[in-house]
Amino acid sequence: MNITSPLNSLYSRKTTLYTLNPPPIRYNNLISFGSDNDKFEGSKIKFKNFAPNISQQQQENIISSVKEIASDDSNDKSGAKFLASGANGAVYLITDNNSSRYVVKISHKNGLSKTGEKQRININFDNEKNIMQKLADSDINGQKYVADFTLNDGRSVLVSTFLKGKNPDVSERPLTSKSLSQLLNTLEIFDEKGILHRDLKKENIIIDSDNNAGLIDYGEAIEFNIKDSKYNSEVNNFPEYIAPSNLRNFEDTLIFPYMNEVERKNPNEAKEFFKNYLTLKSELYSKRADSIERYMETADLTESEKNKLNEMLKYQKVMSEILKNADDDVIKTEMLNGQITYNSELAYKNEILLLNPLANVTLKMNALTAAKRLEVLSDGQLKKPNTILKRDYYKYQNDYAKYRLQKISSWTNGLVNWLCDCFTSDLKNLPEAKTDIVNQFVNGNNIQNFEIPKVETL
Repeated sequence: MNITSPLNSLYSRKTTLYTLNPPPIRYNNLISFGSDNDKFEGSKIKFKNFAPNISQQQQENIISSVKEIASDDSNDKSGAKFLASGANGAVYLITDNNSSRYVVKISHKNGLSKTGEKQRININFDNEKNIMQKLADSDINGQKYVADFTLNDGRSVLVSTFLKGKNPDVSERPLTSKSLSQLLNTLEIFDEKGILHRDLKKENIIIDSDNNAGLIDYGEAIEFNIKDSKYNSEVNNFPEYIAPSNLRNFEDTLIFPYMNEVERKNPNEAKEFFKNYLTLKSELYSKRADSIERYMETADLTESEKNKLNEMLKYQKVMSEILKNADDDVIKTEMLNGQITYNSELAYKNEILLLNPLANVTLKMNALTAAKRLEVLSDGQLKKPNTILKRDYYKYQNDYAKYRLQKISSWTNGLVNWLCDCFTSDLKNLPEAKTDIVNQFVNGNNIQNFEIPKVETL
């Protein structure tokens, strides 16, 4: 039986919970620009488009800078500073005559000749442009749309606002209540607009000297589509009341790794940081509960839709109340969630670890151990709750622990099987050896006690 999310039906409606449908933003009409007298073919601009708040003078300054960047393949430009180069293009920083600074992303010229590359790269640029335009009227702390161009040689150019600051750092630029609050507010807006950022790592977070935090780089962002979501599917059987959101990715790729760094520095400081984060997170759950209630008051819902939304509403309210004044058991539970996620995500994403399969499996086993501890902790609290609210909270955590145990066990089995395949195929008792290794890991044996079974040659 397919698992359907409580919000599946909402996304097919005209007014949705996560898409507020603001009045359409009018952008300047696309017009031709350039002449046959331009020195470089690459500097010709075929189409241009600007956000309505960009003055004529700013437009001319930006056009001049874009033409200079596009004129050749050199990184050294008199009016632009080269920042980085990625799979889809190069990124520059430009400054206009009024000292306003902008980020210019231009697609690679060399990639355009390859079959399918031009289409893929331009789709990526169009997607990022559309995401920025959808967020243009929002009160987000983040990169905003300024302009986009199409060059005569087919390359795409995207111009956005520049955020001054540094990436979060435990020692030099720590995450504070102010910066966390701003980031969570931005994530809430992303959710409301139906956008998943999908790349909320510290490299894409900018904090200025006043601890204002902003979000950049929407290149991996997609419009919210629950049916295609990895969080609710028949395969992983994740509870229906937990909808996919930017918050989950934010924790996986920023909060939990950051907390791990703080913990290495000072365990007590890590606990205080996380307790503070949970308080701010509770406010986000409260806002989501209000949004669901408002939607349910006005929407024409079936009985089935009402039941699913009521379950989701209950989850938001329980989490909001529990996290607002988190006690030691709740903090311990949430930190266990962090350990599970941090270790499993690190092993999954860090390709360097593949050079050492045992290190990879070690991280998986640490995550598996944390999931088992979470299951035991939540099950114990669930059997003797002191409030109904806590009973509900630990029921949700127990469901989550079982889900992660199932998934991490599967990952670990796959890794260990792959490790065993490194043995040569002429080993007589390879199947038994593989079974022995799998049993050692899945049964939770400590990695220090791991022994590769002896095998006989044929």
